[in-house]
Amino acid sequence: MTPTASIPFGHGLSQPRTSVTEIPPELARLRPVLEQKGFVKNSDIQKVLGVSPVQARLIARRLVWEGWLEPIGEKRGRRYVQSQRVIKPSQQVIKPSP
Repeated sequence: MTPTASIPFGHGLSQPRTSVTEIPPELARLRPVLEQKGFVKNSDIQKVLGVSPVQARLIARRLVWEGWLEPIGEKRGRRYVQSQRVIKPSQQVIKPSP
């Protein structure tokens, strides 16, 4: 699959972001939890964003697919940590070169 390919996530979540982009609003709201705990779980996403378990899973899946988060573990033990994207002071990011 090419980086420009689209995976349908529903609820308008189908288009990946480009190489240089703004931090997604969901990630911006999750950052305090990520900084405090070093990871987020589905329950954290639900609580912070006020969404259902299914919506939280879809948001996490999209953030992983776009390269913002990396999954660790499986099933009920799954956590998400921040990826290695470079964050600029302007709140824009650049993907690291391969």
